[in-house]
Amino acid sequence: MRDRPALIASIPHNELRAAFHRRPPIGFALWRETLIDAAIFREAITDNSARTMPARMAPVLRTGLSRSRLRLAPGKQVRGSDHAGAIG
Repeated sequence: MRDRPALIASIPHNELRAAFHRRPPIGFALWRETLIDAAIFREAITDNSARTMPARMAPVLRTGLSRSRLRLAPGKQVRGSDHAGAIG
């Protein structure tokens, strides 16, 4: 899978509201996506809080190790394949 550049758009709130008014399924789809994102985040927080301290620290340490071995800049994202190559 290749990385693709992200396309970022800025849409004023009044234009979004107008679009939601004209086409309610658009508003419903975005609302549903926010609910799904919130549920995923909530699950991650709940799962992480149930773990022991070493288990909670493992992802943080793994990312730091990968970044240091790959010499990544602080803002650059680390993919799963990067971890595999850096950790071994």
